[in-house]
Amino acid sequence: MEQDKGGLLKHCYAWILNDPQLRSWQNSKGARLLWIKGDPGKGKTMLMIGLVDMLTNQLKGSSALSYFFCQNTVPHLNNGVSVLRGLIWKLLWNHPTLRKHMPDEYSCKSKDRGKEILKGSNTFSILKTMLPAMLRDSRFETVYLLVDELDECDSDSNRLIEWIAKDAS
Repeated sequence: MEQDKGGLLKHCYAWILNDPQLRSWQNSKGARLLWIKGDPGKGKTMLMIGLVDMLTNQLKGSSALSYFFCQNTVPHLNNGVSVLRGLIWKLLWNHPTLRKHMPDEYSCKSKDRGKEILKGSNTFSILKTMLPAMLRDSRFETVYLLVDELDECDSDSNRLIEWIAKDAS
């Protein structure tokens, strides 16, 4: 992603890492949602990459980070199911013990069946149930979920935004 955007220009986003509002959000136990909004081409993706780098470097054992970059020109990166699936995958990749929060029928170890897992009309509902269970895992004090280009999410975007506003925050 970083190379797709021409490389990371730290001086273009570094200012926000010391911004009082960002620091307040990061240090607050009550502020659970940070929403960065702006017109296209203003550097939100660079900012997101910078936040991922910063949070990755600051993570402690009781913290976790997962992120997803939507892209409307790539069918498997432009819908709500892909966002949730990507966030879950990243958490599981870094914290395999979270697999205990997956229903048995979806934690199949068979590679042949793996491609078909979580496809179908109920997928969004299943994922939005699994992810909060992972987020509430007792080993984590803080879990950061970052989603970039949410406006490029073609299908299930309303359901995803509703979930973010209601359940994830």
